Amino acid sequence: MEIKYFMIISLFAVLLLSGFGQIRFLDEVVYQNSDVEIHTNVVNNDKSKMKDVSVHAYLPEAGIMINTNGFDVAKYSNTGKFLFWNTDSLPKGEYFVRLHVHNDDTRDTKYRYIVIQ
Repeated sequence: MEIKYFMIISLFAVLLLSGFGQIRFLDEVVYQNSDVEIHTNVVNNDKSKMKDVSVHAYLPEAGIMINTNGFDVAKYSNTGKFLFWNTDSLPKGEYFVRLHVHNDDTRDTKYRYIVIQ
């Protein structure tokens, strides 16, 4: 029986905007030729609606940019978004990732490394 290694790895990020709380990632190892799932939870702690927010994940060494479409976050609310990509074009190694959340009024960025095995 052939075992196929197909894994969806979640990089969970909590992004607090309008007040810029904290940004958290769980450490993950990503396996070569697997699908990667990044989940972001954008939290609006402000009394006004956040309009046209977008999330971008960028791997500069690989030239990969993954984006969400623009979305709104209601006042005192949160919205979860997913970003997906496949690691089949990347050789094993350590990759720098920049996660950026922004709209016209506010922005926040977090950096981390992902290991592909």
